[in-house]
Amino acid sequence: MITSRTIPDLFHARAVANIVDPRDPDLARGTHLRLHISPDLGFPLHPFVVRQGKPLAAKVTMQWATRTAGPVTGALNLDQVGGAATGTILPISAGQRPWILRCTFTLNPLDAPLTLELVGRDGRVLAWRDQAPWSFAWPDLETYAFRARGKGVVDLADVQCGSDEATTDPVANIGASDMPGLILGLPLEGTLPWYANAPGAAPALSRVERGAPPRLGPHERADEQRPP
Repeated sequence: MITSRTIPDLFHARAVANIVDPRDPDLARGTHLRLHISPDLGFPLHPFVVRQGKPLAAKVTMQWATRTAGPVTGALNLDQVGGAATGTILPISAGQRPWILRCTFTLNPLDAPLTLELVGRDGRVLAWRDQAPWSFAWPDLETYAFRARGKGVVDLADVQCGSDEATTDPVANIGASDMPGLILGLPLEGTLPWYANAPGAAPALSRVERGAPPRLGPHERADEQRPP
């Protein structure tokens, strides 16, 4: 049995989508997914399987730490706490619990000056917003901190969660009718001593072709004139 949780520093995925403008000269239309694997894990021994998760509803609460008003739970009025606070999402439940992938805040009034920052475990700013939408997406958002500076009332409005629910090993069931999903493997054929269940070269090469930029980058267009 396996679970869906992992440490983002060891393995995580990022995605960017172009579903609005099919004429984008640099990004092919569709959703582009990139898997980031730490060298500490070594070379993958089998393909990755990407499946659609089941969204979970969860009611969560923010707790803010302020310098002037002490801890504040729920909505934060920056005008009453000196214009700055650092908040964390309170744990949902003990044991197996949903893990937060995306959260959205609201601001009242809408035109109040505000900067929201997602802060990593080492104090680095991972992402920031100074205008709507006040949304952040990151693995295990409940383990990070949010820093708010400005004016107005900030409140956590919506969260999107995944689940820790264990599943059967998808790699052992590649190709099974009850295991639909996107199989991301190397362009290899058959089972090798160092790589199992290779889906073949054609699917891998097709992904590269479909995800390639519609045009060459500037450094690849040697015949074009460039400004000095």
